[in-house]
Amino acid sequence: MKDTSTNNQTLLFVLVVILIAAVAQSVYYYPKLPPQIPSHFSANVDVDDDQIAKSTLFIIMLSTIFGTAVFLTLGTLLALQKAPQLVNLPNKEYWFTPEHKQDTIAFVFNIMVKLTIANTLIMIVILQSIIWVSTGFLESPTIFIWTATGILCVYFLVIVIQLNRRFKLPEAEQEARI
Repeated sequence: MKDTSTNNQTLLFVLVVILIAAVAQSVYYYPKLPPQIPSHFSANVDVDDDQIAKSTLFIIMLSTIFGTAVFLTLGTLLALQKAPQLVNLPNKEYWFTPEHKQDTIAFVFNIMVKLTIANTLIMIVILQSIIWVSTGFLESPTIFIWTATGILCVYFLVIVIQLNRRFKLPEAEQEARI
């Protein structure tokens, strides 16, 4: 198996850079926004009449971004190492045996960091869309929100396929169970 610790360190670095970008986005745009900004969009991603104070939006968005990052990365790592019974993987009784456990933990942690990065990026896109609508740069964020959502859904599908392929039983193990 390839060196997943180096890959995980690289992904964690990318995650930290993206989190810093989220903070920079907030710091840069905060003074440029009007006191009240849109807080709700219709199914067509058009602005409804709901508005909130800009400070509230930034607190909610940044706490969501950082909370998700902490939960998905550290929470996953803790569950994988201390409570594998909480992890939902195909054939986990095989993959959590002592000879496979460390590779399994590294692989799943890698996937969760990638999902955290994807989630953080979509939150940044949503926040940027709200900023553009609030500053009059955009009338509707429809194209950005739906494109980001579509990309995220395709990415989730790729992750599910990747997990199922990675955690299928080796043929020798399948034959031994028959």
